[in-house]
Amino acid sequence: MEADRIMQLLSSVDLAEIVSIDPDVCAAHATDWTGRWSQIPAAVVQPTTVREVALAVQTLTTNGVPVTIRGGNTGLVGGAVPLPDGVVLTTAKLNRIGDVTPDLTITVGAGVTLEELEAAAKNYGLTCGLRLASGGSATVGGAVSTNAGGARVVKYGSTRNRVRGLRAVLPDGGIIDRRGGLIKDQTGYALSNLIIGAEGTLGVVTDVTWQLESQPKSFLQLGIAAPDVHKAMEVMPKLREIDGLEAVEWIPGKDVPIVVEKLGRQAPLPTDGLWLIVEITHTEADVDILEDVTDVLDEVVDIVGPDRLIVAQTDAERQLLWQIRENMTEAVSNLGVPLKLDVAVPVANFAALYETAELVEQECNARVIQFGHFAEANFHINVLGADGHTLTGAEAAQVEEIVLSQVLRLQGTVSAEHGIGRLKRGWLPRQRGAAELAVMSSVHDAINPTKLLNLGVLLP
Repeated sequence: MEADRIMQLLSSVDLAEIVSIDPDVCAAHATDWTGRWSQIPAAVVQPTTVREVALAVQTLTTNGVPVTIRGGNTGLVGGAVPLPDGVVLTTAKLNRIGDVTPDLTITVGAGVTLEELEAAAKNYGLTCGLRLASGGSATVGGAVSTNAGGARVVKYGSTRNRVRGLRAVLPDGGIIDRRGGLIKDQTGYALSNLIIGAEGTLGVVTDVTWQLESQPKSFLQLGIAAPDVHKAMEVMPKLREIDGLEAVEWIPGKDVPIVVEKLGRQAPLPTDGLWLIVEITHTEADVDILEDVTDVLDEVVDIVGPDRLIVAQTDAERQLLWQIRENMTEAVSNLGVPLKLDVAVPVANFAALYETAELVEQECNARVIQFGHFAEANFHINVLGADGHTLTGAEAAQVEEIVLSQVLRLQGTVSAEHGIGRLKRGWLPRQRGAAELAVMSSVHDAINPTKLLNLGVLLP
């Protein structure tokens, strides 16, 4: 039995205490967040130190055992689902949090959640700059491996912009340690940047040095119900004129009721057209942001019309707007198990992709619920059958062909921030082309020649 062999292999290098073959433990690490992907592993490895990660990875891969890395299991493309007779290596116990340095960096373990990272930063009056709706479960290691973006990219950039260094275990057990955090360091290849976004195919991220920023102390939250997508696009250049613009999120007005009903609240704006949820911040306390942006808001009202802009005056009103956006994923999941597509296009092409939803609903007899990050024209597209059923393989393939082909025609990307995982491997050649794919494959072959670390993820 493969589980017994794995236990013997890891026991031979004194790692028996960190491996479990208990059926309940293995079952708990089988299914991804969406529920679409599932495979019970032969064993689960829970290292607590970098040495244990290195020894476990080296022992397993050299003996032909596939290893799948798992963080907070918030991925949506099947990237953390194990293979039959494989091992899940969870980073949950790599959760050390260091101190903030004079250059405002902090080094934390890969298993630290984004909420824990933000709480640690907040103790120093700082912020990590990365906000995900899944931040209570999503880990730093997972964010690095997928180059996560989230709601605040317009101000802070994606994960790649936040990482000043990292440590990672290679598939052969070797260790890369670039945690120094130096801004100026031109000593060869930037291997940390190569590992960021590689989805675990080049190594196991164990620690990350993260750049922090000053914590905002004054906030202004806006809700805008543009009567249609084209009016919303007219609003965006106006918003970009605002200093301190931190987030611009979007939801079709027609889909807002599925969230507010779940929250037991009333929609504060008309539920038609396209909603924009906007946050503006300042690092100083008691700044009257509203006074500073009044002229811009007057222009916004001229575009969208009266009674279609609200200014959150209280913490409760501000929280409601964020709750509406951040509960969209959960609200969709309450309707069924959707096909999820995370894509982006140039901002100028937002409307063309937005209107593709209607085509999908007509051609595929489907229901499309979409939302995302407006400043980056990032779409989170969720598709169910018109009656709420989970799409069959053929149905999902039809939807993917319509949506992702349109994304490519619009010079977009088939994965904006969730990664390729297992779900989109067939689209990578169409996205990047033969020359780029050949370079990626060469790098992968050099660093992960057995392919046993995150086998089947990212590359076809």
